[in-house]
Amino acid sequence: MAQRGLYLVCYDVSSNRQRVRVQRYLAQYRVGGQKSVCECLMTPNEVLACLAQLRALIDPQTDRVHVVALDPRMPREGWGKGRPWDGGPLMVV
Repeated sequence: MAQRGLYLVCYDVSSNRQRVRVQRYLAQYRVGGQKSVCECLMTPNEVLACLAQLRALIDPQTDRVHVVALDPRMPREGWGKGRPWDGGPLMVV
C-alpha cells in the first residue's frame, strides 16, 4: 500500500453550488483546515484522482484550486484555536 502524504488544498470557487460539491468531495481526504483551505491525507494515486475530480468540478474561468504537498521534515507552526492533525488514528471509509 502506498504511503499517504499530507497536502494542503486551497480553493476559491465562485458558485456556491460548485463550492459545496468541492467541499463534499474533499471531505473524504480532509484531516483538518478551515473553510476553503484544508489539510488532506492522500496517496500519490489519490492525489491524481483528486486533481482530475477537482478539475471537473470547477470552472477554470472563474475558480481556482491549489494543491501543495507539505514536507513532513519541515516544522509546523500555528496560532489560534485550530489544532493541527497529530498523525493519530485515521479511518477512511
